[in-house]
Amino acid sequence: MQAGQVNVGGTLDASAPNGGNGGSIETSAAHFTLMPDAHITAAAPHGHAGNWLVDPVNLTIDAASTNSISNTLQGGTSVTEQTTAAGASGIGVQSSGAGDINVNATIGWTNATANLMLQALNAINVNAPVKSADAVTMQAGASNLKIANRASVMCGAGVTLAISANFVNDAGNAAVSTGTAAPWRIYSTDPRLDTAGGLTPSFIQYNAPYPATPAVTGNGFLYSLAPTITLTSITGNVSKVYDGTTTAPLMAVNLVTSGLVDGNVIQSATGTYATSNAGPSINVTSPSSAAGFVVTDSTGAIPVFGYKATGVASANIGTITPAPLSATIVNDPTKVYDGTASATLTEKNFSLSGFVAGQGATVNTASSMSYGSANVGAVVPVNATFTSSNFVANSGTRLSNYTLPVSASGIGTITPAPLISPGSSRTARCTTAPPPIRSSRSRVPAPCRRETSVRSGHLHRTD
Repeated sequence: MQAGQVNVGGTLDASAPNGGNGGSIETSAAHFTLMPDAHITAAAPHGHAGNWLVDPVNLTIDAASTNSISNTLQGGTSVTEQTTAAGASGIGVQSSGAGDINVNATIGWTNATANLMLQALNAINVNAPVKSADAVTMQAGASNLKIANRASVMCGAGVTLAISANFVNDAGNAAVSTGTAAPWRIYSTDPRLDTAGGLTPSFIQYNAPYPATPAVTGNGFLYSLAPTITLTSITGNVSKVYDGTTTAPLMAVNLVTSGLVDGNVIQSATGTYATSNAGPSINVTSPSSAAGFVVTDSTGAIPVFGYKATGVASANIGTITPAPLSATIVNDPTKVYDGTASATLTEKNFSLSGFVAGQGATVNTASSMSYGSANVGAVVPVNATFTSSNFVANSGTRLSNYTLPVSASGIGTITPAPLISPGSSRTARCTTAPPPIRSSRSRVPAPCRRETSVRSGHLHRTD
């Protein structure tokens, strides 16, 4: 509207106190005045809150109007402040203009069921704090959104700033916050035209005009700018330890590119080896899409999404080194004491580790096997040495893809040796009966006595 005056006083009620959702209240005119006794409500305690829509031309929210807005929000009614091309007036100081919304006094409420939306035809200037327990959305239709020094936007259920031009932050690193796990998101056009003012996101995303879905969770700067990484060639050496795949880990030094903006850097990229087997001078191909690049801001701490990519290059710059294997002796190899340190081990006494999933090998025998001592014991070190011929690869395994172990160690047991005699191992005794007694003075001969005992592993007999 280009003409007309609306004075709002008394009560505008579109509430639903007994159930259902709140209704809509719209106030339009070229000049708008909110009377001190005005009460606007579209609250719905048992449903969704309604809206009070104010669509002015230029809308300056001053101290008088923020009181009514804050009370309305606190009462459970969401508020939309709007300027349109048709022209209207708003709460507080209203006048014809470009369609800006100016927040010149603090807006605050604690009711988490009502949210505030500012929709400006042109610019939004936040010159005073906006604080709430619910969400705030601000949309600057054709110009900048500016947060002035000592102003801020802090809303517990999330903050969304959507800007068709540039974001200007003169309030420092606390200009936008939530104080909760809910994120803030700032949509604009080009980071090189914005003034971040120390505000730090957890991610950056290009090719994301409002209301594009964020690539990840957290606080974010999202831009409609859609830059392209152009890959010219790959260089240097691309090396990894054998892992059974053809994935090639490219670093920034391997990539010759152009097209990065705002100091962004490529941290890494995922290319492809021509083979998965170990060896030198393997052909490597660069990623064929932007998904193959890992990009961050200049600090390397903030991930960047949304780049496009063009160009594919390849070169014989790949190296895959054999994966190391280790061997241990297991299952307590045991022998009976024989006076030597020699050991006899079977396939079940060797454990090999370090293979890629699904691959493996066995030890047919070892080149040498020995106990650490020839003596009896329950915890005797056991050692073995190997050559490549001692290993047998399982199906689907190339031993050339591995560095084979040259030795193994573990714990074994040497048990005591039993002693065995030709006859009984018990002591044998025999006694012959004495002859008849002939007189009281006759001497009784000693009985005949034989003993058999074991001494030092040999049978010993005494008569």
